[in-house]
Amino acid sequence: MVQLKSSTASQTSNNGYINASFIKATEDNRVATFISTQGPLVKTFEDFWEMVYQYQCPAIVMVTQFDSFKCDKYLPLRNGRRAYGKYDVQIVKTRLDNHQLWLRKVQVENKESGKVHSVLHIEYPDWPDHGVPTNTDAVRQIWKRLHHIPTEHPIVVHCSAGIGRTGTYITIHTTIERILLGDKRSYDIVETVKNFRSQRPGMVQTEQQYKFCYRVIADELKDLLNSGH
Repeated sequence: MVQLKSSTASQTSNNGYINASFIKATEDNRVATFISTQGPLVKTFEDFWEMVYQYQCPAIVMVTQFDSFKCDKYLPLRNGRRAYGKYDVQIVKTRLDNHQLWLRKVQVENKESGKVHSVLHIEYPDWPDHGVPTNTDAVRQIWKRLHHIPTEHPIVVHCSAGIGRTGTYITIHTTIERILLGDKRSYDIVETVKNFRSQRPGMVQTEQQYKFCYRVIADELKDLLNSGH
């Protein structure tokens, strides 16, 4: 569970905690760290933005669709700005790229301090629950967009429950980074997932998702080799 410092957070979350977990693949601080969490619902909107602001998360990866039962609309999609408790959240820029990823520049303002935190929001709605995408392109594009972000603050990833699709993406992202850094242990994806499950139970739910990890990693490494990296 991820702890929130705000006094208001404890009113809605579990004694000041949110249903989220820090996920770390290795002690190497050159590899990204993550917060894996469930899709925000109305009662947890403020807690979610408190977490993003408190931990200065540079990006949010959403690998699910907006759904009032599993992941409600925690972003002001229509009017571009909305208050969530003590946080004002504003979408500054939105575009749909050619991989069907919604890319949003979001600003989160703490109304008490006036300080603003900018975050990249990437929405990939075409990843089916308990399943995998038909090809690896969009997921690899997410990795490309996040790979050069400094690793000092955690990246937030969520689907609906925050374990299956979320765990699959985090496995892919960290494994590619570790391979590029020469970490030979990174080739053992089973061990990686076992490590992640010790931090958040249920990470990577199906055999299909396991196989997809290998497909994405192989495709990306081929591209990197062909491009001379």
